[in-house]
Amino acid sequence: MSCTGGGQFRCPPFVFVILALAGCGRDAGRPPNLVLVTIDTLRADRVGCYGDREVATPTLDALCRDGQKLDPVATPAPLTLPAHVSLLTGLEPPEHGVRANGAFVLREEHHTLAEILRARGYRIAAFVGAFPLERRFGLAQGFDIYDDRFDTDPGGFHYRERRAAAVVDASVTWLTHSRGDGPFLLWVHLYDPHDPYAAPEPFASRFEDDPYRGEIAFVDAELGRLFGALRQQGWWDDTCVIVTADHGEGLGEHGEDTHGFFVYESTTRVPLIVKAGRRRGTDRPLVARSLADVMPMALSLVGVADRGVSLTASTGTYLESQMPQLDYNWAPLFAIRSDRWKYIQAPQPELYDLRADPGERRNLAADPAHATDVQTLRRELARLTARFDTAQTRRAGRAPDRETAEALRSLGYVAGTAAALDRPATDDRKDPKEMIGFAREIYRASDLRPAMLAATIRRLESLARRDPTNNLIHRRLGTAYERADDPGRAATAFDRAMHLGYVGPEIEAATLRDYVDAGIRAEDRGDARTAARAFARALELAPADPHALEARGAWLAKRRRFGEARRDFVAARPTFGDFLKVAAPDDPRRKARGY
Repeated sequence: MSCTGGGQFRCPPFVFVILALAGCGRDAGRPPNLVLVTIDTLRADRVGCYGDREVATPTLDALCRDGQKLDPVATPAPLTLPAHVSLLTGLEPPEHGVRANGAFVLREEHHTLAEILRARGYRIAAFVGAFPLERRFGLAQGFDIYDDRFDTDPGGFHYRERRAAAVVDASVTWLTHSRGDGPFLLWVHLYDPHDPYAAPEPFASRFEDDPYRGEIAFVDAELGRLFGALRQQGWWDDTCVIVTADHGEGLGEHGEDTHGFFVYESTTRVPLIVKAGRRRGTDRPLVARSLADVMPMALSLVGVADRGVSLTASTGTYLESQMPQLDYNWAPLFAIRSDRWKYIQAPQPELYDLRADPGERRNLAADPAHATDVQTLRRELARLTARFDTAQTRRAGRAPDRETAEALRSLGYVAGTAAALDRPATDDRKDPKEMIGFAREIYRASDLRPAMLAATIRRLESLARRDPTNNLIHRRLGTAYERADDPGRAATAFDRAMHLGYVGPEIEAATLRDYVDAGIRAEDRGDARTAARAFARALELAPADPHALEARGAWLAKRRRFGEARRDFVAARPTFGDFLKVAAPDDPRRKARGY
């Protein structure tokens, strides 16, 4: 069996499962522990050992000295969920099918690092810091413990999260009290460097003029506590440690304040620091070019697979950004990166010489002197993407079930995820680099405080007139109208977003809640058609969400569609099934559920 393809070492996950079960690693003694730390939104050039002299990262810098710093390493997609899926599966986004936050879920057929090590006898735990990695999106598979409790809601259009201190507290508690004979895999996700930047003291005062660096310094200090716990428990020397990031942050470069929109180095180049400990498996130097290389590298480090580490050959590293397409109905971006060149496929193509122009300021794509470079990289990108089974994997997200899909089609709607990705990448859509200013206007229209709500609605309405097919604007308008207690206009805005095939939310929790609430309100005012649309869209986004299932179950029961209603209730709460078997027909609890 060949494990090569596209110039990269890419063993299918089932190969690693076979290797794990067959014991292909070197089993002399207890296998090493593995600690994986992902720091959200951390640019490589904002870490001390990567050259930043203004930030305070003594923990990461010490890890660099004890281990190995890999550079350059790229994220295949500058968004939290798809990047982490690639990191934990060893697959590129077109292969695993998770292309954005919130509207996609990892299918169970794709095996994760956790599943493979669990089959090897590892104890597995994860402590994550923000909603994009909540268990509903599929990354919990294989974990004995998947702690995704979030205690902070920043408000507006930001995700629910919890501080690095809380994540590390939970992780240290597990390390202290979870004793066993076997080795462990611990994944710790620290979200704090993500916008909005609000580090606690003393970091807030120390970095008053640069709150992003303040967040990084705070996370580094908390990481020091985690590593200290490993030392205190006597595990440090026998533990492989991998620290990386899911993506970087624009910080205004190329007009991008945050991330997810472009595939420039500011948001795609990430740090990767590895301490091998008492390494098992290959003794060859570690090599990685993409986050998709981390999973096979980790397996090699702990001795599960001894075929060497995954590495991207000179053919290049794959990059993509689906956000412009999924959120704005603009053109998507695809790119290929080598040590020297980056080619970005867009309505106006881009070529950058990363050695001479690391800031990607001079686009050489139209320069006749580089016509051959453009053609070569364009062909290689096409060859690389051709091996992805897009006909199957592009629908690997939250594809609606048959009933939902039929309901959407009967109402003249399309299923957002598949519909958006089915559209051909033609050059007649707006080029993201020409629209970044407009995207920033949308991003800034996010103040949902009561005193500012009317102004936010006026700004969003003005933006909708300027770009009427922009689904994100209508999604945000729907949320703003809901907050303003205007269900009629909210339903219209959500309806328009659904019609445009809206997929990618910035705040999926609010998206889901708003659709369910819109359905309930529509039902209360007798608008069954709008209610059907709202419930269908909610369950397309989150097919297993109990709140959405219960709401639709009650709606179905009122229409005497008892079989379908019972199915939703049982899916929402398995205990409902036992209750419904024994509850008397006149049980008031049945009535309370509308059943």
